[in-house]
Amino acid sequence: LVGPLALASLKVMRFDWAVVSAVGLMKDEGIVYDSTPEEAEIKRAYMTQSRRKVLALDSTKLNRSAAYRLADLSEFNAWVNEDGIHWTNRKAQRVRDRVSARTVHRG
Repeated sequence: LVGPLALASLKVMRFDWAVVSAVGLMKDEGIVYDSTPEEAEIKRAYMTQSRRKVLALDSTKLNRSAAYRLADLSEFNAWVNEDGIHWTNRKAQRVRDRVSARTVHRG
């Protein structure tokens, strides 16, 4: 869902976590890209309404750009791929520590 109706709907909602995909992440620039302006706009609105943000992408998307800038990598608490979770800043690391403290590990 994209467009004005989707944006209006998101403005009245709140989320604990936003898990967002993207077309590419230029790690050296710290910029996340998407392929269409509509998708980028919806994802930005979703992120605005969320307390925590996670970028989910596979390694083929690393060092790849696209036509539309989605966000700075620093806007995300973490990014995840098949290699694991990559925390983006100290605040995000505190979130990780709180989540880890609540997680039950079963062996």
